[in-house]
Amino acid sequence: TGGGRARIKRKRRHGKMVNSYIGIDLGTSAVKLLLVDEKGNILAETSEEYPVSYPHGGWSEQDPRDWMNALRSGMVTLM
Repeated sequence: TGGGRARIKRKRRHGKMVNSYIGIDLGTSAVKLLLVDEKGNILAETSEEYPVSYPHGGWSEQDPRDWMNALRSGMVTLM
């Protein structure tokens, strides 16, 4: 699986602005997203599944457009 981290907009917590970060895990059958604050506290999390096809014995295929659609949907859920 791949992973990455992206800093996103500041959020207000207890009247104070804090930075938030998104963790992304692109797995075999789903993308998982995690929103955390600067101290690592989990603010939100979600998982979005996408299809895997098996066109021949021993083969598996995925469409990268499904990854991007799941990622977009997960980002909307986090925000």
